[in-house]
Amino acid sequence: NPHAQMPPATGDNPHAQMPPATGDNPHAAGGDTTGTSGSAANDTVPPPSTLDMSAIRRLPVQADGRVQPLDTFAREIVLTVTGSQSFEGRDPVELVLSWTTHGPAWSHRSLIYVPNKPLKTAIGLDPGQSNFPLTVLAGNQKLHDLAQADRNEGQNATNLEKEATVVFGRVEMLEEVFNGRILAMVPTGPDPNTAWLTPADIQGMDKNSATLLVAFFKAYVANDKSFSQDVRAFEDAMRTKAGAAYLTSQAIDLELAYNHYRPFRVAWELYLAALILVGLGTYWQTLRPVALTLAIAGFLVHTGGIVMRVLISHRPPVTNMYESVVWVAWGCAGLGLALAWKYKQPAAAIAATLMAAILLILTDALPSALDPSIQPLMPVLRSNFWLTVHVLTITLSYAAFTLAMALGHGWLVMSFLHSSDEKRSSIARFLNSTLRVGVLLLAAGTLLGGVWAQYSWGRFWGWDPKEVWALIALLGYLLIIHGQYAGWLGPRGVAVGSVVGFLGVLMAWYGVNYVLGKGLHSYGFGTGNVGWAIGYTCVELGFVALITAVTKNDPATDTAV
Repeated sequence: NPHAQMPPATGDNPHAQMPPATGDNPHAAGGDTTGTSGSAANDTVPPPSTLDMSAIRRLPVQADGRVQPLDTFAREIVLTVTGSQSFEGRDPVELVLSWTTHGPAWSHRSLIYVPNKPLKTAIGLDPGQSNFPLTVLAGNQKLHDLAQADRNEGQNATNLEKEATVVFGRVEMLEEVFNGRILAMVPTGPDPNTAWLTPADIQGMDKNSATLLVAFFKAYVANDKSFSQDVRAFEDAMRTKAGAAYLTSQAIDLELAYNHYRPFRVAWELYLAALILVGLGTYWQTLRPVALTLAIAGFLVHTGGIVMRVLISHRPPVTNMYESVVWVAWGCAGLGLALAWKYKQPAAAIAATLMAAILLILTDALPSALDPSIQPLMPVLRSNFWLTVHVLTITLSYAAFTLAMALGHGWLVMSFLHSSDEKRSSIARFLNSTLRVGVLLLAAGTLLGGVWAQYSWGRFWGWDPKEVWALIALLGYLLIIHGQYAGWLGPRGVAVGSVVGFLGVLMAWYGVNYVLGKGLHSYGFGTGNVGWAIGYTCVELGFVALITAVTKNDPATDTAV
């Protein structure tokens, strides 16, 4: 039962149950888990609280191997459970508090995100619905069996079984919230490695901690304006208790600023505004300097966001797909702006700004697929120097190839439109430069990966799928450059190669982790969006085939640059 009984109150004992919201106990049995309705009282979800949440969102909690403000953790919980940044427009912090104190009422609301249609069909859910109640999913035996099969089969599990495990994890997380077992707010002392206590552990707390904890929860449920004062009193006591293990006020301010200002969203908005002005600059030349200024501003904000994330996490941005996409977008924008500055022509900056905007929009629009949460490094990744150099070098090569792919598209479109030789030569010059930068970085990154593998796993090369596809991508680009030097490929061939070659990067970067799901790089695995990757590949191949067929008789497209 996800609504386990909290310890009973006895007289003046501070080790009491969390204050009730409906009935006598917010953590009392919430009815069956078969999808039927509970009591009328438990079905009533309270409206959003009107209390000031500024103090509680600063409150440090221990989660995911690090201490972080409740604001961060609440955002991650809501995103993980619902698949969205918010639910019904409610503030994530207030929503998590409501889930903790009014669990039975929320258990019948469609909270849990289930996006995979084959999974929904397999477990008997409506494939047209995206979110489902805990009461429906917690008692779904088919979902439980598929998740168990994934755990038993490991890397041999099917995509359906992997998706079931993701959904089952959301079910378990929501149950933990309802149980009061997820908000680890009470440190047990100054040791940073000791697990903190949650409201469900109230019987194990010292009397002062329990009294202060109960006080602010009671104030929240009663909508009492003393709530903020009670939270601050609790935080002051916990800071004294935890000492250096507690977050400093400066660290809290930094993380709240990162959460509030969302620098990567601001960056793509600036990039997008720059692109719009570039388009308008075709008619009004005076707008082009403004567009360049906006692109540079976007890059600076982008850089600031990465710096903030590094300072918050105390590590480089190398842990997950989200961070790699953000880093690739940064590298792409930086390289494009540098080439534009060197050659005094805007084509590379326009292509780079476009790709950086697209990548950052994807991170913003697909938070359930590209998890933005800040996670600590796994033990296998803690050889920080070689890991950092290897991953950042590899992903910078992906940035160069992303820019090359965009320039290749630009060159092919210009050939289709019969643009001037001067414009095509400019694009070809940028394309050649980015391909060579990408090959240099990918070769260096692959070798550095071998050094890290020797350091971490005791062997330089082991034909792991990630290693194999990085090598395939490298050989593919080396073939393009060699073909150009040997006279086999003209500008059209290089442009086609830059587009098709990027499919090898896509497989090494995304496909190994999300399609194959095998190998020693298991810490980076995920599920989902395989259909989109296949669709993208088909579209690109179709585009190349069409443009090549239309322009094959144009001798200018085969003139070497």
